[in-house]
Amino acid sequence: MTTIDISLAQPCRRMGFGVEALQLACLEYRRESRSCIAADVKSSNAASMKVFERAGFAFRGVVKTEGEDAVRWVLPADAPVRHE
Repeated sequence: MTTIDISLAQPCRRMGFGVEALQLACLEYRRESRSCIAADVKSSNAASMKVFERAGFAFRGVVKTEGEDAVRWVLPADAPVRHE
């Protein structure tokens, strides 16, 4: 399993760039590997969770990351990468 995260500069948020950047990164990764891609998103970051969901990632539970609850999102190895 490979992990991914994404961070955009404040002026670029809420403009749809996050979903597109994430989808393009996953498409590029899939050119080299078919393993699943996972992300642990802080449970307080609703906007980021929405980005991963819109990019085709599925909820896989809650984990502890850096002493904080995080939501695990996974794009299975056999799942196509969405590109809007």
